[in-house]
Parts: sequence; structure tokens; C-alpha cells
Amino acid sequence: MDQAALTIALVSIAISIVGLLWQLTLYRLSGARIRIGFTPVVMTHRGTIVKGSRGQWPKQLPGIAELQESDLWVELAQIDIANVGRTAIWASGIGLDFGPESLLRRRQRLTLSLRPFGVGGGLIDNSPTRLDPGQAVVMYVTLRESITWAGGHHRHERIAVRGTATLAGRRAKRSPWRRALRVNEGHSKRFPHGETTLPVLIFQELVNHWPTSDIGHLYETWLAVWGALDDPSEGETIENALKPHFKSMMARISLAHRLRAVFASSTSLV
Repeated sequence: MDQAALTIALVSIAISIVGLLWQLTLYRLSGARIRIGFTPVVMTHRGTIVKGSRGQWPKQLPGIAELQESDLWVELAQIDIANVGRTAIWASGIGLDFGPESLLRRRQRLTLSLRPFGVGGGLIDNSPTRLDPGQAVVMYVTLRESITWAGGHHRHERIAVRGTATLAGRRAKRSPWRRALRVNEGHSKRFPHGETTLPVLIFQELVNHWPTSDIGHLYETWLAVWGALDDPSEGETIENALKPHFKSMMARISLAHRLRAVFASSTSLV
């Protein structure tokens, strides 16, 4: 009898523990939960998005994703935010995470929130976004320019780039560490499947300083800028080419100076 009573008691305790764990699991699943993803992508002047995988670029792109010889392209980061809980949530602070600023203070992280590009159905601003249960959104932001910025503020030679977002009232959540884009101080692991020609460099410089999320007039602006750089005898200036979309005169002058510097440094190597 004592043995039977002990067995029944142990079984009862086990059932109680399992029941408690199940209730805790249900409570967690019924609450607010968010999942973050990060993918390196390339955007062409035609608005085509070519994606990497798991934070890396494959050794060879599928034929349908290969760039054409005349394509202009720029590297972007795709940040995915999904509501995997059962209640509506607000996600804010969507951007890029470059790891802790110090090994001793790991909670102090180097992050960057950027104005996104409205391409591929992505968000057009970085304001707080409401997500219903099961809903997911995507954001596209500059990648290489962001890495350059982080390199000037980071204390480590190797940077792990991840997506990040904050669930209202909680700590920031990041995309999985194992799928981060790992970049050395020399900015290795650039997009390996596109030739960085002079027209591409001018296009990338223009994208990195584009003043709005709307890139509908990006290519025609590049055409005007390239014409002013390639054949200044036509009388068009870079400042005039930028004027319709860059309202600030100082912004136009600064960007025009950068574009001329890129053009001059590249043509001098030819």
C-alpha cells in the first residue's frame, strides 16, 4: 500500500508540473511576440530586388536573379518584422544592430535607425508600426553606407550586422546571431556578383544620400547627373540635376562635390 500511495503521489506531482508548464507556455504564446529577420539584398535601378541567404551571398546566383551587364545596383539590408503572437503589437526602433560597443557593457549596443526605401512593398518610414497577429512587414535600408558608419564608431575589427526592432515596453529584439552578416574592418563580403563600374559607383553614391523614401525619380536623376559628369560641355550642372529632389542648397552642393570626387578618382585610374 505504501508503495502504491507513493507512486500515485509521484504521478500526481508530475501531472501538476506538466500542467503548470503547459499553462506557462500557453501564457507566453498568447502574449506579444515578435520575430526579426535580416537579409542582405541588392536593388537595381529597375527596382529589382536580389536576395542573399542567411546573412551570406551564395557562390552563384540563380539564372533568373543574375544582373545584366548594364544594371546599376546598390547593396541594401532587408529587415523583416513578424508578429508571431496572438495579440496586436507596436514595433519601433526598426534598424540595424552592430553588436555591443564594449565587451564589458554588452547591453550598450551600437544601433542605427534609418529612413527606408519604399521598394518591394517595404515600409516608407521608420515610425512605430502596428502589426496584427500573423502580420509581417519588411523594411529596406542602406547597408554598405551603414557599415562604413559603424566601422568609424565600433571598437572591434569584426562587425556582426543584424536586424533589430523594439516591442513596445520591452527590450530591443534582434535577428538570429548565426544569420548575421559578418564584416571585417576591410569591409569584406561585399556583393560578389556585380561589377562595380563608375556608373554603378555614382548610382550608389546617389542612393546613399537620396532625401526621401520615394525612389521613383532616382534613375532619371542618375541619368541627369551622369550626363553632367560625363559631358559637362552640354551645360548641365550636377547641382541643377539634383535640384528637383534635393530642396536644400547645401545638400545639393555637398552631394555634387562627392559625386565629382567619385568620378574624378575613378576616371584617373582608367
